[in-house]
Amino acid sequence: MAIGFRLKGIVSRVAVFLGALLLGIMAYLYFARADPAVYRHTMKGNPVNEPEFTIFNPFRDRLPERTAEAFLEKLKEGRCPEALDVPLLPRDYKEDVCERERRLPLLAWRLRIDQTMVPT
Repeated sequence: MAIGFRLKGIVSRVAVFLGALLLGIMAYLYFARADPAVYRHTMKGNPVNEPEFTIFNPFRDRLPERTAEAFLEKLKEGRCPEALDVPLLPRDYKEDVCERERRLPLLAWRLRIDQTMVPT
């Protein structure tokens, strides 16, 4: 009887500890949501320094990803003037980019995090 009671106490303490640990990790990820990646693994000697795999922060701000995806989708669909409808871009630059896009259309893409822009 005493062993069962003591075992229940140990199990409940472990459960409370694991729950608090999980809550702490989730809080850290939420407050560190400015960093889109939680962990990156890069092989030593990799000349381009691109990670082999990345664990992304589930609370990261996805607005830049959605904006880039929408821009690339417009380019793929041939709506280049609409994609480059930004007041600050010079008109001749927009025309040059759209001409290049007509000659060499975008067929596929893969978004990735630029390692130079991510704080470590």
